Amino acid sequence: GLPADQLSVENAIIITTSNQKVYVLDPSSAAVSWLRNTLAEDNVEVVSASSPRFHTSFDLAVRFGKKLIIQDVDSVEATVYPVLRGDKGQQDGRNSLRVYHVSR
Repeated sequence: GLPADQLSVENAIIITTSNQKVYVLDPSSAAVSWLRNTLAEDNVEVVSASSPRFHTSFDLAVRFGKKLIIQDVDSVEATVYPVLRGDKGQQDGRNSLRVYHVSR
């Protein structure tokens, strides 16, 4: 889990309640483990930005509204910008994607 200090607790609240896409700086990888556990019921997928599966996972998350944790992000790829800006909008009355970027 995450440390119990006030900043970590406040960040966890922001991450779980925000409607915005969340970018997390996580040098210790504690946030990835915590997000996996917190979002386990939602079948969250974790993919590395450098993985050959990245584009497929990202595309499926956009199309089907899956939650996706993208880790090892050194720079944001151009194909991700429209989603981060919110250009995608809603599909069938629900948010089409919630993105979590995790960088070390």
